Amino acid sequence: MTTAPKSKPKKSTAKTSARKPAKVTAAPATPEDPDHAEQLRFDRERTALPAPSDALRNGLMRTRSAQRCRELGTNTRAHEVAKEARRTLLGVVPSVTAHGATLRYRPERLRFAMDLVHALELAIEAQQRAVSGSRSVASSRLRADADALDARRALVGALEPIVDADPTEAAAFAAARGNLKSGTDLALSLDALAAQAERWRTHSDGDLRALAEHQDITSALITAATHAAHALRAARDETAFGGGRRDADSAQTNELEGRVLCELDALYDALSRNRPDTSVPLPKLGPATLRGLRKIVSKTTHETPSPAP
Repeated sequence: MTTAPKSKPKKSTAKTSARKPAKVTAAPATPEDPDHAEQLRFDRERTALPAPSDALRNGLMRTRSAQRCRELGTNTRAHEVAKEARRTLLGVVPSVTAHGATLRYRPERLRFAMDLVHALELAIEAQQRAVSGSRSVASSRLRADADALDARRALVGALEPIVDADPTEAAAFAAARGNLKSGTDLALSLDALAAQAERWRTHSDGDLRALAEHQDITSALITAATHAAHALRAARDETAFGGGRRDADSAQTNELEGRVLCELDALYDALSRNRPDTSVPLPKLGPATLRGLRKIVSKTTHETPSPAP
């Protein structure tokens, strides 16, 4: 039996081509966050201005009490005030640098105002970390309490041996020292003791001033006590936030917020009274700023700000 010859398989005519690498399309560039860009510009302008002397900075801080500033700060939200203040101060940099002497608001004071805003922004960041961070709030409070007690013991140890040299100061020392077991507030006690130590350090009576020097009552000792009191208050605020007080600014933040509001009010008044002509524009105050200034001046005193771009 014959079999049919097997047919040869047909060759494929399809051409094989080398695999080409897939095209990689570059992601579109993300536009820079306007708020971030404004923050960078603010930092550049702030650091380019001449810094005020310590004496001028201290004098400006003394124009408003801490309590008054805390009260003003409770009327607004810190992040709103900080953002508006940043924009307002950036807008007056050209006018103040060119006409500071005429305006009676010099570049050094503008730097002071911008430094306040910078400090407020740092306080806001710390506040946010206190709410969302993972660090132990309890241990922070314990450390702050221990540091404050150490600072208080140092002041008491320095003052107690010499206060009887002045009966008035002896009575003030007893009140400032108080009794922590009977409800004396540690932070307030530190404040009062630090203030008394400063009086002794700078006393007009040379004999008493010599006693203070002999007791090593120095500015460093007083500064350490002041910082310990501030840290204790911040730790208390942090504990409160950790316990759920998430909708309010801390007392420390409120104080900075109030100082920023007061400085914006001073800036507006200086420019409105002293500008040579309308070529120097008035500061544009945002709605949160105007709400915060109601307790300082009438709301109608200031121009309605232009809408934010």
